[in-house]
Amino acid sequence: MENNLFMKFPPEVVWHIFEHAARSSTPTCKALCLVNSWCRQLALAYLFSTVILPTEAAVKDFRAMIFLQANPNDDPTATRGSQKLRLPDFVPSEHVQNLWMEDAYNGVQKVMESCYNAEHVAMDQESFLHLMYVPLVRSYFAPEPSLPERSHLLQLVIIDADHRWNRASRQGGSQGLLSTGITHIRLASPMTRDSDALDITPFPQLTHFAMPLVSCLAQDPIVVIGLLQNSNLQMLVCVISGSDERELARTWLRDVRKDCTNACLVESFGLRLREEWEAEVRGGKSIWEKALAYTRMVLEVDGLA
Repeated sequence: MENNLFMKFPPEVVWHIFEHAARSSTPTCKALCLVNSWCRQLALAYLFSTVILPTEAAVKDFRAMIFLQANPNDDPTATRGSQKLRLPDFVPSEHVQNLWMEDAYNGVQKVMESCYNAEHVAMDQESFLHLMYVPLVRSYFAPEPSLPERSHLLQLVIIDADHRWNRASRQGGSQGLLSTGITHIRLASPMTRDSDALDITPFPQLTHFAMPLVSCLAQDPIVVIGLLQNSNLQMLVCVISGSDERELARTWLRDVRKDCTNACLVESFGLRLREEWEAEVRGGKSIWEKALAYTRMVLEVDGLA
């Protein structure tokens, strides 16, 4: 009886319910893959929409799975774990929208070649520098048929950035691998004093730039003002790491907002970086939205709004 009632639901309503459930969390999405074939077909795309690769081994397994999907009859590098993930008529990497990679240097090129639909990517600095030097060659795939080129603009978090983060582009080593497609960059670690570290000219489409407050204060004020006066930069966000920095941050904001209205603040509320990033890409407010709200609140308290 209950089954008969369920079958009377309009198919689009049932599809919407399962789609909402698949979006809700990775465990729920995995469970839905076991329901039946059509539900699995729906859930798989959401299962791979956000991929977390926290170790070098995880990156290696993901690379092997990518190779296995593209070359089902030629599997010299796939691990036992990746063999179990063979998904006929489904290419996981095409569905990746959000990607977190750590210790990915040896595999970052192949992963980024394959995940050409990714819009939010977080990676370690060495992997980023490697990508700035090396062009995409798609060596995993046969020349025919050709795969789509990256068409999505990219929002990037450099997990362990220091003053070397843009060294490749400053030295003329960039071959257009990422720089022309990056619109948002967040440097998640403090930098020491180095004026060149705030050079964003190699990223012509960059509109949003974020870094720890201490990194901003460590630089020459003239360099920071020059960055704020960049005509393409819509937001420069300084991230406060704790309550001890609030008054210092407000002082900085009062000073720079006299001339530059694209300066903003945001406070990290105790979440670890990966947790914060994952909450954002799964539908939460972005750091940029939080910064606009936080800055507005500070300015209203100070009577400057």
